[in-house]
Amino acid sequence: MMHKNDITRVSGVVFDRYRLVKITAGKLAPCGAGESPLGVSLSAAFAVDEQIGVGLLNGPGTVEIMASGNVTAGDKLVTAADGMVAKDPGVGTRVLIGEALESVTGGGVIEALPYGYGHTLTA
Repeated sequence: MMHKNDITRVSGVVFDRYRLVKITAGKLAPCGAGESPLGVSLSAAFAVDEQIGVGLLNGPGTVEIMASGNVTAGDKLVTAADGMVAKDPGVGTRVLIGEALESVTGGGVIEALPYGYGHTLTA
């Protein structure tokens, strides 16, 4: 079956909405820092084995993702712990997600323009 911009998969753990997710052992789980995500959770997973919608990062348009720290519009975003994004520190190995389209304080949800599935950067 072919999908457009969203897919539905089963959760492997409990997690919040607006989190970058990956597939682990066939189920969704939040990405960690330095991991490549599949997409962003469109709803919270309140239980294991719950069906969760995922907005794919390679689709058209923007996504909403929770930020782990302060982010300013125009910042490049990288994966952070617990499925969140952070401002690109510009050093070390990290996975680039996209660009912030607005500013937000830590723990806030930010609109971002994704660059695809993430690109590993080293500096």
